[in-house]
Amino acid sequence: MSHINWAELRRKLPMSESGADAESRAVLFEKIDNKNIGKINHAQVIKAIRGDIFGLDEVFESDAPIILAFRKAKVINQDVKDDLVDESEFKQLLYYIRQYLEYSIAFSKIDTSKDKILSKQEFTQGFPQLQKWVKGLTDAEKTFNEANKNGGPDIRLNEFCDWALENDLDIEEDDD
Repeated sequence: MSHINWAELRRKLPMSESGADAESRAVLFEKIDNKNIGKINHAQVIKAIRGDIFGLDEVFESDAPIILAFRKAKVINQDVKDDLVDESEFKQLLYYIRQYLEYSIAFSKIDTSKDKILSKQEFTQGFPQLQKWVKGLTDAEKTFNEANKNGGPDIRLNEFCDWALENDLDIEEDDD
């Protein structure tokens, strides 16, 4: 993953309540909604992120954070009847894309085997780093069990992202 310019990322993902950001979101949504149906799917979002609408291909190693963010935006708005995001959900989607990118970076720093899963050993070894990113963590095993929602032998990216969101994980190098 290349170095991320977090200020530039924030500019490209307009998430604030400001009028300028709201206007930018409307323009972006219209560009992504090339079928003019008032809703966009995750494939359109991935294409926009990686293409010339957002131009963030170099920032995302995989589509996983984008897909997870898309699903989260749907769940948070309790609108899971379809796989589409409308303009009212778009701001939330941009927020989750930014957050899940941060969480996937944290995940990859702890995933020393680079197999896209965190074993209990990797989690325990990475726990001192997690303590820097999440305030108040004291017990590696307890924290592993809290993050391991499916109860399996390891933690997947989606579980880690959900746990990170619940616990306000914040890596040092980002802008917030």
